[in-house]
Amino acid sequence: MSASVPEWLEKYPDPKNEPSRTSREEVFKLLQDGEETLILDLRNDREPGYITRSLHVPATDIGGYEEIKEKVLLPVAQQFPKTRLVVVHCNSSGRRASKVGGWLEDYSREHNTRVKVTILHEGIKGWLAAGEPYDSIVTKV
Repeated sequence: MSASVPEWLEKYPDPKNEPSRTSREEVFKLLQDGEETLILDLRNDREPGYITRSLHVPATDIGGYEEIKEKVLLPVAQQFPKTRLVVVHCNSSGRRASKVGGWLEDYSREHNTRVKVTILHEGIKGWLAAGEPYDSIVTKV
């Protein structure tokens, strides 16, 4: 069983870097432009909805920086091979998104990967609260 979010946040060290934050307007445009942008949903569950073209990896299932390649980057490469930008979010894109996004940024810098990372400003809460046109690419749960 996964750790609770507070336990997970306490257990694993903070990343060295923090990625930029990107507005929902810009992320929406990037998603419309093609398959190079992928959403990484870090919430434990996907209620009340999720961005349809997304990969769900609960942050609490990632055992620190050491598991970023295995738990995130390999599934991204296998399921969404055209990805060049990973947009991470949790509910409000606070601590989970900052931690996992930072680990991805650290890994990218250390291993010179082709994948860039950003954090969805205001998280899924902001996205869902905005209504249309954002709802057009949401799957309701």
